[in-house]
Amino acid sequence: LPLVDVEVESKLLEESLKSDVFAQGHMWKAAMNVDYTGDLDQIIAPSVIIWGTNDTLFTHDDQKILMDEMKSSKRVFRTIKGAGYGLIWTHPQQVADFINTFVRSF
Repeated sequence: LPLVDVEVESKLLEESLKSDVFAQGHMWKAAMNVDYTGDLDQIIAPSVIIWGTNDTLFTHDDQKILMDEMKSSKRVFRTIKGAGYGLIWTHPQQVADFINTFVRSF
């Protein structure tokens, strides 16, 4: 698997360590307790969902809910085999290619 650039990874860790651990914990707890499923039908813009098959935070079933509930005129679902939750960092070229293809389809 492609790895995050060492300098970028170091900078992310450095910046993360500057924040208050209690604030971070509160933020994550609050974020995980919010359910926007009922609002998905309000998304009308064309949308591309890119999901990694090794994502352990959000499942394939979660992606199906997004696709089924969004009312956007154009919905595209793409997967990156072997990618986990942070696929924008581990598979940036594939993500960029999917997005570019999607945008150019208009």
